[in-house]
Amino acid sequence: MCLGFVWATKPWQLLVLFTLHSIFYAANEAQSKAFIAYLESERRAFAMGLYNALTDLPYLLASLMVEALWLGLHFGFVFGCITDQSDTLSR
Repeated sequence: MCLGFVWATKPWQLLVLFTLHSIFYAANEAQSKAFIAYLESERRAFAMGLYNALTDLPYLLASLMVEALWLGLHFGFVFGCITDQSDTLSR
């Protein structure tokens, strides 16, 4: 789905991709946070903060790398997609 943003040329394609991404993200994020809350009941806030810090760090690094390597719109999306997929596979 991430590569779909590279080749989307019409507004309706972007709308469909953003809708699908939003549904996936909402379902994935809710399950992850519920699982963290279930595992650590005494220090729940610390566990969720640590989880968010560790999972959001690759996104920050990907954003910084795309900014540094900006060669065009398509390259940025492809590089971000590869980085995002490597983060997803590491979970």
